[in-house]
Amino acid sequence: MTSGVASLMTAVRPWAQRARQALGPLLDRLSRPPRRGTSPDLEQMNMEDVSAWWRGRRGQHVRAAKQKPWHFSHPFVKRPILLSISQSDGSKVARVPSPWVYVKSLAWVRPLLLLICLYLCGLLLLWALARSFPPLASLSGSPPAAATKPPRLSLPRSFAELKEARASLALVAEAFPVRLLLLLTGAQIFLQSFMIPGSVALNVLGGSLFSFPVALAYSTVSSTCGAAANYCLVHALLKDAVWTLFPVRVATFARELRRHQAHLLHYMLFLRVTPIFPAWFINLAAPIVEVPLLSVFMPATAVGHQPINLITIQAGRALYRMESLRDLYSFKNVLFMMAVGALALVHPVARRLQLRKRGGGEFEAAPDGRLLPVSVPAAQLREL
Repeated sequence: MTSGVASLMTAVRPWAQRARQALGPLLDRLSRPPRRGTSPDLEQMNMEDVSAWWRGRRGQHVRAAKQKPWHFSHPFVKRPILLSISQSDGSKVARVPSPWVYVKSLAWVRPLLLLICLYLCGLLLLWALARSFPPLASLSGSPPAAATKPPRLSLPRSFAELKEARASLALVAEAFPVRLLLLLTGAQIFLQSFMIPGSVALNVLGGSLFSFPVALAYSTVSSTCGAAANYCLVHALLKDAVWTLFPVRVATFARELRRHQAHLLHYMLFLRVTPIFPAWFINLAAPIVEVPLLSVFMPATAVGHQPINLITIQAGRALYRMESLRDLYSFKNVLFMMAVGALALVHPVARRLQLRKRGGGEFEAAPDGRLLPVSVPAAQLREL
């Protein structure tokens, strides 16, 4: 028996060695632990060094830093893009590798697997909470033809399904208001965390099922927490992917935030109200340019979403009179949102006019919060 096992091991060993040689680089790349320590000083490298570091080659800068180039992060991972991206001084800025280079690096495998696991866990929690509701036939006031199964709690795909869902959930709201509120809040956070459309429909449902204060609190908390969860997901898993896919947009967003860094909260509030940058892009780009989460991002989101929350809640209270969701974007509602966006800029515009009267010229913010002329090169801004 022992001799048979030994002969089998001897016969299998060459095949195992060949498989290890063929799959070794891929297995090593997927099984490396999270990076500990700091990244190399990429700002002191030329284009070739940055490209070599991105592809995982052992360049001179990697040996000097005694680190393995497996992280494949964007070139400005060490310091915020908010202070790094600028070509006004004529200096070279590290070129962003193409998406194909990032795909070949396999750096997206681990974030994608973690993202899928988080998505399935959130979906499982929502399904378990939805299945905890009793059948419609057991609720008082239900129609005789109601089936002996839990109410349909799927996301409405049309305006007719929205009205049908409202009719079914009205019975549930009378019997289990707190549980239904938790379900809608969890669904709203889940949709916004993974950027799935449907938040407007849930806000309309909340406005039609609950009183105005409860619906307003629900929409505010759920939209803010959902945007914060999306911020955390991008910050932890998707920085490299977003930076590789949208380099020009992220650079433009970073330059705009740097110009308004002295009043960053007001400017973020203005961006939340106005369609200068889409809401989904703000959620993706904010963690890359390192907008503060607690002091800027969440307050601006909570206040900036109030106009659309008020509009959708009022639409929910008048749902029986609406013919389609396009009624939300009437001229009156759009004018209201533009007025709120203009109010968000009153303070920074007044401050800029006051500074222009004192010294003249255009100004932008230095890293310490002071306002400096736009003509100041980016190299001097880094030294301040």
